[in-house]
Amino acid sequence: MRRRGTTTPRGLSARVARGWVAGLAAGGVVVGGAAGCTDAPDEPSWTPTVWTPEETVEPSPTPTPTPTDPAAIPPERPAAMDTVDTAGAEAVAAYYLQLVPYAEATGNTEVLAALSHPECIFCASVLEGVSALVAAGHHNVGGLPHISEVSALEVDPGKWWTVDVELVQDPIQVLDGEGAIVAPGQPDAVAYHMDVAVIHGAAGWQVRAVDFQASAEG
Repeated sequence: MRRRGTTTPRGLSARVARGWVAGLAAGGVVVGGAAGCTDAPDEPSWTPTVWTPEETVEPSPTPTPTPTDPAAIPPERPAAMDTVDTAGAEAVAAYYLQLVPYAEATGNTEVLAALSHPECIFCASVLEGVSALVAAGHHNVGGLPHISEVSALEVDPGKWWTVDVELVQDPIQVLDGEGAIVAPGQPDAVAYHMDVAVIHGAAGWQVRAVDFQASAEG
């Protein structure tokens, strides 16, 4: 029996899985020259005025905030993952999908790799894609999913679940190190149905396989 759960929507990416895999300026202080005088008889002594202008400091330019790509913010690990049950499996699937665009935006694959089973072909393609982005000096922007439904079926009690996820993924752009657009990885939002196999074993929670297909709505 399938149960529907709720998750916090965060990222997913298409490019690396081929379609889803697709200064302070300070003013100077100027001081006038030394005073002079004459001692000539019958002539008045005269001392010139020493003029010191006020110190001026140009205001620092107000920094322009740099917009932060939401995908570059690390997703929070769901507390439901602490329990080995159907809710935990649903949380794992959603968390994994959130981690993909984070890895593509930052190059950080530590948590994503830990959740990827060694025999997961989709997982390997994602990790290879991130490595290729980093090697080229590129990164992805966007690709966050809006998850509308998550439901899991327990196949092998306490060990194996299949999780269905319905989502709409935001557009993706590929940028170079200077922020210039290299390619539109996914120019439009796309709706996907995801099938995620989640297991729990000696290594903890891991994603064993991922299959997906674009749905009609987007």
